[in-house]
Amino acid sequence: MASKKKAVKVDSTGFNGNLYDYFSDSVSKDPDLKTIVDAKTKMFFPTKLDLLDYKMGKWVEMQGDSGSDYLSIGPNEGSLITIVGDSGSGKSTLAVQLACNIVAPYDPQMAWVDHFDEEEATTIERVCMLHPDWDLEDAEQYYHLKDSGLSVEKFYLYLDHICKIKSQLAEKIMQESDKYTDRFGVPLSFLPPTVVILDSLAVLQPENVIEKNELGTSMSTTSTAKSFATLFRSMRRLLRKGNIFVLVVNHLLDNVSINQYETKRAPVNYLPANKTVYGGKTPVYLSNFVLLIEPGTKLKSDESFGFDGFLNTLTIVKNRSNKSGQKLAMVFSQEMGFSNELTNYIYLKNEAKLIGGAGVSFYLKELPDIKFSQKKFLKTIKTNKEFRKKFKRTIKELYTDFVFVRNTDDEDGSEEE
Repeated sequence: MASKKKAVKVDSTGFNGNLYDYFSDSVSKDPDLKTIVDAKTKMFFPTKLDLLDYKMGKWVEMQGDSGSDYLSIGPNEGSLITIVGDSGSGKSTLAVQLACNIVAPYDPQMAWVDHFDEEEATTIERVCMLHPDWDLEDAEQYYHLKDSGLSVEKFYLYLDHICKIKSQLAEKIMQESDKYTDRFGVPLSFLPPTVVILDSLAVLQPENVIEKNELGTSMSTTSTAKSFATLFRSMRRLLRKGNIFVLVVNHLLDNVSINQYETKRAPVNYLPANKTVYGGKTPVYLSNFVLLIEPGTKLKSDESFGFDGFLNTLTIVKNRSNKSGQKLAMVFSQEMGFSNELTNYIYLKNEAKLIGGAGVSFYLKELPDIKFSQKKFLKTIKTNKEFRKKFKRTIKELYTDFVFVRNTDDEDGSEEE
């Protein structure tokens, strides 16, 4: 039987018997400590790539027995996401798609993308292709390309300026969810998202290296690595405070060993043992998510889905909200980017075994009368309402199982013997 709390008399100090409450109240009044605040339930921002969103998912558990726990999918507000891969693997394409899908649900006067495209690989027309819901006018409102004048120091100052402006206007621009709450039932409030793409880390240099024009010296390499470490440590606070997503495009490098007989160990878990990433370990360690893209089976326009591309493997090397090391088969079109619908189709066909048939007579096993060829799958899901509805429901039911669920005891509070 639980012991009853003893009544405690409040003395002249205001202490009522709850030491933590007394301490917290004291901290809130201290000018040096009051900036330290309790963690809050963060709003989440789906990327519209269902398989990736659910693999990043987590349950928000509500207080009490209301049974209103809900699923949070996609990255949380203010996430730092690093995307790595070899040249041509689709890194920049994925960054553009994630950025567009994060800001698209919001007013372009409040939410936007800044793309520092130092490699000059993206155009506004390409953005429209990768986000077909936008026409050119939409894209120009949401998406802002920048291709020169950047340094490590200026990148930090740019993020700091975004954070300051949004903080100054917080009372005017703060938004409130009409669907999601914290664990106490209070609606989630959040600043509209800003997404900044750094494409790529390999072309970012500190001011002193740029000014001295040091090319590849050991001194410049050391200086750059140190400046990256400082940048990534410093900007994490800005991202959380200003709800700024930073998507860093990075390159895989060969992990060169001096001794050819030495056993190579991956510098970061779930990266290939013979590979490392540019800029040292700090950018990876401080990222909320690290996504590795590796090209797989080649897709040809006269076969399969009717376009040139790859069935890529995306590994979530680092995952702050779910399991790290998960591998996802992602359908990549060289023209249209990563396809959410076809990626879901591949999962149902190859992993869940819920697609039957062959040739021009593939079908969802729960709807065997609706037939389609793989080339016409996208048309079928777009035009057939019954098929689309059943397909989406099946995906949601399957993907929900990817999210951790806390083990609970029996309803009477006792464990099964």
